[in-house]
Amino acid sequence: MSLRNGFRLLATRSLQAILRLRSESLVDALAPGPVLIVAPHPDDESLGCGRLIVNLCNRGIEVDLVWLTDGGASQSDFPGGPAALGATRRAEARAAGEILGLSPHRLHHLGAPDGLLPHLGVGRRCEVLAALTGLVETLRPSTVFVTSSLDDSTEHTAAHALVAEALRAAKHPAQLRTYLVWAFWKVRGLWTIVRHAPSIAFLPTTPTATATRHRALLAHRTQTTTQSPHDEPLLSRHFLACFPRTGEFFLSI
Repeated sequence: MSLRNGFRLLATRSLQAILRLRSESLVDALAPGPVLIVAPHPDDESLGCGRLIVNLCNRGIEVDLVWLTDGGASQSDFPGGPAALGATRRAEARAAGEILGLSPHRLHHLGAPDGLLPHLGVGRRCEVLAALTGLVETLRPSTVFVTSSLDDSTEHTAAHALVAEALRAAKHPAQLRTYLVWAFWKVRGLWTIVRHAPSIAFLPTTPTATATRHRALLAHRTQTTTQSPHDEPLLSRHFLACFPRTGEFFLSI
């Protein structure tokens, strides 16, 4: 491990320890009822809240999962281009969702363009908002989870904004909670969360939930295996090592 990655890991572990001291129990804070989880891209669901999905399914709670994009822009040199990569990642996402415990009819794809969530044209943005609002009104979740506005990713911040706007438009009240992906790697973002997040909840993991999350991550083969001409996976071992080992954190922003 390089000195830079070693320092990053030490810093993120230290900040996670502070978050853990400040956190409340997610199980105690979570409103009863169905849950909708929104992921900007395939793999975000497993990275940021895979253990949550396992926990909810094991408790018999209805969970639906929607991906905003198919992740077709993650590799510019994928054989067949973005369309082929998007189709592959869509299949990987469905496999991961089923590993986490979700039935196929609980998995939804909106097909928004990957890499452009912060820059959607008016028409396309309205389509995505209408689809999200429709899901909220149809599924009537008590809680909606999406990536945090503090996750230090323009795509993830845009996803948060879309979901927040859809919830305002929906004729069904739902609690909004958020999860983290990039903040564990981009330590400055995690420091911002430590300083400014008004509410932090934590879900402890179990060996079964951790193992299931790991299998779900491996289903995203285009991200977790080395793809030619690259010499390491997009989700490198250094990146994955930065995620919390004992559970998952959730915010209100």
